[in-house]
Amino acid sequence: MENPVTGIFKVNTDAAIDSKVGRVGFGIIIRDCEGFVLASIGQAMMANFPPQLSEALALMKGIQFAYDSRLWPQCESDALAVVNLVCSNDPIFAEIGIVIQDIKSLLFNCNGNSISFVPRKANMAAHCLAKIGIGNGFDSFWLEEFPPI
Repeated sequence: MENPVTGIFKVNTDAAIDSKVGRVGFGIIIRDCEGFVLASIGQAMMANFPPQLSEALALMKGIQFAYDSRLWPQCESDALAVVNLVCSNDPIFAEIGIVIQDIKSLLFNCNGNSISFVPRKANMAAHCLAKIGIGNGFDSFWLEEFPPI
């Protein structure tokens, strides 16, 4: 996991699912070129989405948050299938295709910045935030810090 170049911000995202209570958690962490945390988010949504769709939504939420904050993102996700869908030019006819198209549009609006796959161990901070979202059942935001675990 490398730090991005100056002016680009690393956005790591992850999703976690609790199918027993019907809740999906989204974790988003944004770091600057020196690795300092600018924002961390743990969000929750009452839903029973499949894992791939949940991961795509987490990615979309992370990019949207960075875009709204005027930060140009370099995105990382441990969802290889989602990363491959975003990087592909093939049409997607499943329901996830709508979310993938939104992700591509957001990335285009963010000056075409990148998305790449990282292993789970390099994405643990975002995973912990997704679990916090599930556990809290509401949205939590931290600026310039990561929540105590």
